[in-house]
Amino acid sequence: MIKDKFQFRINLKGKMLFLILSTTILIFIIAVGYIGISSRNMAYKSAKENADAVTAQSALRIENQLNVSMDAIRTLAQAFTSWKIWPDSLWQEYVRGMYHPVFKNNPQIYKLWDSWEKNMVDDDYYLPHGRYVNTFYRLDGDIKFSTAERSFENDPPLYAKIKNEARESIWEPYWDVFSEEGESKKFMTSMSVPILQNNKYAGIVAVDITMDELQSIVSEIKPMRDSYAFLISNGGVFIGHPDTSFIGKHIGTVLPEFDQAYTLSTKIKKGERISFRDVDSFKETEAYFSFSPIKVGKADTPWSIGLSIPVEVITEESTTNFMISILVTLIGLILLTVIIYIIAARIARPISRSTTMLKRIEEGDILNIEDINTSRTDEIGEMALSLNAVAHGLNETARFAEEIGKGNLESSFDTKSEKDVLGNALIEMRESLRKAREEETIRKEADEKQRWVTNGIARFGDVLRQDNDDLSQLSFNVIRNLVDYLDANQGALFVLNDKKEDDIFFELQAAIAYDRRRYLKKEVRVGEDLVGRAAHEKQSIYLIDVPEDYMQITSGMGTANPRVILIVPVMLNNVVFGVVEVASFNKLEKYQIEFVEKIGESIASTLNSVKVNQRTQRLLEDSQHQREELSSQEEEMRQNMEELQATQEEAARREFELRGLINALSSSTYTVEYDLYGTISDVNEPFARLVGLSKEQMIGMNHKDGVDLSGTSDEDYERFWEDLRHGIPRSDVSRIDYNNTEVYLQESYTPILDEDDNAYKILKIGFDITSLKKTEKELQTAEEKLSKLVEVSAEQEHELERIREQLNTEKAKNLHIQTKLEQIQKQMLTETPNTQPKADEQAESEAGDSKTQTSPGLMAFDNSMKVGIDELDQQHERVIDLLNDTVTSYINAAAKKTIKSQLATFADYLSWHFGNEEQYFETHGYEAIDEHKNEHNAILKEINTQIQSYTKGDAEALQQLLTYAKEKLAQHFTEVDTRYADFLHSKGL
Repeated sequence: MIKDKFQFRINLKGKMLFLILSTTILIFIIAVGYIGISSRNMAYKSAKENADAVTAQSALRIENQLNVSMDAIRTLAQAFTSWKIWPDSLWQEYVRGMYHPVFKNNPQIYKLWDSWEKNMVDDDYYLPHGRYVNTFYRLDGDIKFSTAERSFENDPPLYAKIKNEARESIWEPYWDVFSEEGESKKFMTSMSVPILQNNKYAGIVAVDITMDELQSIVSEIKPMRDSYAFLISNGGVFIGHPDTSFIGKHIGTVLPEFDQAYTLSTKIKKGERISFRDVDSFKETEAYFSFSPIKVGKADTPWSIGLSIPVEVITEESTTNFMISILVTLIGLILLTVIIYIIAARIARPISRSTTMLKRIEEGDILNIEDINTSRTDEIGEMALSLNAVAHGLNETARFAEEIGKGNLESSFDTKSEKDVLGNALIEMRESLRKAREEETIRKEADEKQRWVTNGIARFGDVLRQDNDDLSQLSFNVIRNLVDYLDANQGALFVLNDKKEDDIFFELQAAIAYDRRRYLKKEVRVGEDLVGRAAHEKQSIYLIDVPEDYMQITSGMGTANPRVILIVPVMLNNVVFGVVEVASFNKLEKYQIEFVEKIGESIASTLNSVKVNQRTQRLLEDSQHQREELSSQEEEMRQNMEELQATQEEAARREFELRGLINALSSSTYTVEYDLYGTISDVNEPFARLVGLSKEQMIGMNHKDGVDLSGTSDEDYERFWEDLRHGIPRSDVSRIDYNNTEVYLQESYTPILDEDDNAYKILKIGFDITSLKKTEKELQTAEEKLSKLVEVSAEQEHELERIREQLNTEKAKNLHIQTKLEQIQKQMLTETPNTQPKADEQAESEAGDSKTQTSPGLMAFDNSMKVGIDELDQQHERVIDLLNDTVTSYINAAAKKTIKSQLATFADYLSWHFGNEEQYFETHGYEAIDEHKNEHNAILKEINTQIQSYTKGDAEALQQLLTYAKEKLAQHFTEVDTRYADFLHSKGL
């Protein structure tokens, strides 16, 4: 009863639907699930590899960008190691001459500057601190240069660290203000290379570059939708990020959870590769993160570039394919259910009239169904025939479905008719599975191409890092690996040869599998044949129809023409550094050509670096050769000096004897040495004191200067010196008037002869007979006065008395003026302490510290003169120091020539300072510019007028100049410049 009831509820049709559909659903679930999960995992793995490759490639691009500047300053630093052979007076000009073309040709550099240790370039300086600084910078599109002396008290901490480490370094990025761009604030970094002399630190060469270009590069890195890149410094500071508020902030501050969970700061500082999967707080979604280190030059402070890709983007395609597969499966199942239902219904009606057939069909044992043999022509016979045909059809359908289940999608199946729903459904299912297989094959091919390109980039990254000091070996390795990787047959690399500006060509540097005849033509000019054409047009050439006489590929089996030729120019910044030529029997795919073009930039960058290094090495070798030649010449000169030593010793002995005689005479007489034309070459101290001048003032004067020649004709005077030049001694009594000091000397002139008895100088020995002459004059005057007294009348005596009184009055006035001058001089001595200019400097990164005041001389630089802008305060203090130096020289009775030179320096520096202020006026739109300029012009005019008067001999002009400068400059600095500084402060300076 229960059995009958069960059979009634689940009939044959239901069993067929249940069994076939459940089996099919299970098979489809397993197959679709496996394909979907595998596709998802493969997509995620491929995306991870692609992300790692993109970060590595981006890191290499940024390395190349930064190494351009690092290579430039490294070359300068290496060239400066030979500065010792430069003349002391010209070394700074040589440095400036080397800087200008480098700075001009590298627009990415904002500042190019150096720092020279003073104790290395100045033989008279021994302190461990103090340095010279030269700076090139850009202002309003022009290249400017400045020089300064700094760190005379102590080295700033940052510079002290760089000095102590003495190695290449890239500084932590920092914010700086660009005044020439309207006070814009930019993120910057600096790179420096030490200058070493005998492994001892002598200074650095450094550049300042902005982060704008790096930020632009980072913003372009978007390998997938919603992905983004970011750049981090060695100290963990963001340099580039889509959210600009991150820039300049530490990763531990912005993303503390990442920094703690994955120790990002520590790994970035060590230069490690990092990858992980976590929630991206910036995009608020789960993402895959990949970090790659960036190493600049020889610095041990690597940066890192990171890439974030949303996981949902990575798996989006596989998820879509999975959903499509499920949809196709559902549709197939629905169709299959309908077909099975129809078949079961058609079978159930005739089988109900045949118990055996129905039972077997009910059990689903269609493989063991035997044909119903009947000769009936009624409905039962027709049903039997139909059942036989159905059985045969089911068997064929089962076979076809089994083949599909085994994966044989090429199995054939013929439908009974156009209405064979089951057969058509199976064929459609086979076509769907075949299409899915083809799509999977295409995707695998695309993945394989991408993997091929990624591996190639990594491989050539390793090749380019090897043998980068040997252009020939590097070229060979590049073309060998390129031919092997492309599975080509021949290859060649032509490298730009620009040693001669008037003869630039591409030189065959390396070739693989070329016939020996190809080596006959090693030079190709721009525009010549296909290689020169590719270099001229800066575009790749891909030939499929290769001329028979172009080239042949040779092997052990003979020779044959290649099918394709690929010629690619390798460029960097749109400059062609070489050309790659590849020949192959096999056709090159588009992705292979794009791969060659992509690595061309890296090859060009490496070729450029190698050529720069070779050029530097060649310069160093030339410098070594010059040093060897100088050493040889020095040895030859030393030998000549030894040969002359014996002769010099004899001359020295004679000169010593003569000098002893002269010294003896100098202690008791007045001696003067002249050349053969009367120019004083030496005097003794007694004579200098006698005439009231210093030795330095007298040397260079002529015999005629100060000597009364009124009683001597020109012919007699010339004969006098002619006799001396011919070795004939002469004597004379001379009246000399130096510096308003009248002296009478009894003189003897003796020619000094050389070893050939020729006079080479004249020695004058004099005896002071001034008192004797004065006595004679006084006696003569007394006699004349006595005679006149006898002759004059009483009225004349009265007139004489009146004249005496007038003379006494004039003397009293002169005495009053002299006393006043002495009081002014004493006041200056009291107010002028020992002034020692003090050089104060602060490190570039610590600008803003207050300057140390120097001790006042004529005037002191105190707090009332400070305007709060370091550059102006330094210039004001320098102006006062120059003025105090002049006062010190005047008080110490320095030579007038020295004081004139100091006054000229003071006026020139003051004029430059005023001009510097006026540039700021124009830059920032100062309203009172005309008033300020007029006061500058008035001050300079008055000071230059007093200097001219002093130069022409007006001694009082110097007093007037010092008094005017003290009062006017103090008033200008404390009042006028203070208003101007307030205006600059309002502009943010």
